[in-house]
Amino acid sequence: MPLIITDVDDTILFCADTFQQFIEEEYGLVSDQRLKDHHNIPKLYGLDDDRTLEIVAAFHRSHWMDKLPPMPCASVILPELHRAGYSFVAVTACLDEHETVQARLRNLQEAFGFEWEAVHCIGLHSTKADTLNSYPASIWVDDLAHHAEAGTNAGHQSFLIDKPYNQTDIHPDVIRVSDWHELLEFLRKQL
Repeated sequence: MPLIITDVDDTILFCADTFQQFIEEEYGLVSDQRLKDHHNIPKLYGLDDDRTLEIVAAFHRSHWMDKLPPMPCASVILPELHRAGYSFVAVTACLDEHETVQARLRNLQEAFGFEWEAVHCIGLHSTKADTLNSYPASIWVDDLAHHAEAGTNAGHQSFLIDKPYNQTDIHPDVIRVSDWHELLEFLRKQL
């Protein structure tokens, strides 16, 4: 069974908008820019790294994490790929506490309607390289270039979902796609 390993936040589930709403409602912090366009919490809110990690951890422990909506293209394509025989593993940089992992798992199963082979919550300070190295050569999908490159270095066919914040990131062995529809077209050409 072919395997797809994927990041979660803003790769298959909308996170930035929900997180920005959480910051505004829970902490009263407001920005005139959208987090989903910049992916830089400290810069957007003028926070130091410790305060940023504190807020991110609070978000991961909150009820907000249970209901991140799926990205429209992912909500169509992932179930289609699953029906075609692909299995899925999630690798996400979020708290590795039991409750957070369970919330992630519930959210993914509810959003996409199938059981995931594994959900790896690697913590807030870890890289994805160790987890990616533990899997045989597969498909790897992320929205951050350094994670996509880590997948390439681990022997995976890496895809980078196009976002405003990764436009200048180029790696010759990472395939940039606009969304999951384009990734599906690429996979169909490989068959």
